[in-house]
Amino acid sequence: RGPDEAARRAAGERLRPVLLTAGTTVIGLVPMVFGMTIDFVGRDLFFGAPSGQFWIQLSTGIAGGLVVATAITLLLTPTLLAWDGRRRLRRAEKRGRSTSAAQPAE
Repeated sequence: RGPDEAARRAAGERLRPVLLTAGTTVIGLVPMVFGMTIDFVGRDLFFGAPSGQFWIQLSTGIAGGLVVATAITLLLTPTLLAWDGRRRLRRAEKRGRSTSAAQPAE
């Protein structure tokens, strides 16, 4: 098993928890991103309340950051781990060849 297999297994194990936590948070922020005010008691829905302008910007930043961070966590991190693992294996092979070449044959 090499670094590619280890990165695939790590990404596969991380996929569900990362998607569930980020997804529920982003879905929970959707009403705030669109500036919706939901009145459960009066069963009414308002858009664009003046007091919500600050919250719209904040929730948009948080939701957008979560989407980007999720992509980085699920795609970029395993890729970089596999790349680094292959690089370390190549370096170890080069060291192994250079030490065996430096030793005289008996």
